[in-house]
Amino acid sequence: MSNSEVLNQNDERTFTVNFKNQVEDGLITSQSLIDFLKDKVKIRNRKEVAMNEIAYVDNETGINIVTKRENLHKQNLKKYLQRFLKTKGYGQFCRVSGDGSDLIEFQYRNVQQEETNEQ
Repeated sequence: MSNSEVLNQNDERTFTVNFKNQVEDGLITSQSLIDFLKDKVKIRNRKEVAMNEIAYVDNETGINIVTKRENLHKQNLKKYLQRFLKTKGYGQFCRVSGDGSDLIEFQYRNVQQEETNEQ
């Protein structure tokens, strides 16, 4: 492997968005999420740049988003995913959750538990 290939692999960042439960329930398809992200995500305030520098890989119960390390931050991606849920009308009972790694999940909200936490 040449130095440029190693550098290119180190410069890439892969986010995994998992929404297995929502696919099984028929709420979300991976293609609808990919289409939304292709339409909305901007890099350096330009959609054209995002189309050229972001690759979306369909896994049926999730997607992988491959981009250069500095192009897209996890926090920004989570905001796009929250906007997707809100535009589809699922924001009230689904939330975007992410751990310390590059994994992001859609999780159902437990309304009863949240109500008891608020009181």
